[in-house]
Amino acid sequence: MRKLIAVSTLMLMSGLLIWSEMDIDRLKRVVQDVARNFDINTSYTEQGKNVSDTYREYWLYTRTIHNEYLKIIARSEKQKDSDIFVNNIILELFQDNIYANLETVREKIQKVLTPYTSKLEASCSITGTYNGKLDKQELDDLSTSILKTSKAKKVHYLNKDDTVSVSAYSPLCDEFVLLKDKKVNMELLIRYNSYENKTYITLSSPKLIINQNSAQYK
Repeated sequence: MRKLIAVSTLMLMSGLLIWSEMDIDRLKRVVQDVARNFDINTSYTEQGKNVSDTYREYWLYTRTIHNEYLKIIARSEKQKDSDIFVNNIILELFQDNIYANLETVREKIQKVLTPYTSKLEASCSITGTYNGKLDKQELDDLSTSILKTSKAKKVHYLNKDDTVSVSAYSPLCDEFVLLKDKKVNMELLIRYNSYENKTYITLSSPKLIINQNSAQYK
């Protein structure tokens, strides 16, 4: 089997902010307060805002001293046919590697964002890259190997046009969502990019709704 040439991890968490009204200055304070919880390399930091009558956004892009890429966005958007603004925050933490303990990373982000939010959603994905195009047998072997390692059973499987898409359930993870009354807690996508002549494989988790110390799935 071919060797991976690159691996990366993306941890994403988003939530509704607890305040009903937020001007651009408050959005800025929230973003900067959240960023202070990470070991930021200030020489790589960029930040800015987008403001209109119906939309306000403050964003910060930076790197940490651990070579992670951090993006934080706080925004307030007016709802259609209403004077109500919905306020939320999005945090993405990306690393060109696999975290030694993904659960520890998720718990840290959750702890940082919880004081600002009434509800959090979390997801994680790991992406690997192969040179060239994998043939049908290689695609089948790769997806089968990943499912076997995870002790996962296929719930939905598609192999078409150089793409393999699998929804599966693994007993190694307690959480799950329901897909047509069947448990699913992992998604596998293998696709070929002809422009780059590379095959990408992404293993991801479903979105998790976090409330205080408990959790439920959408």
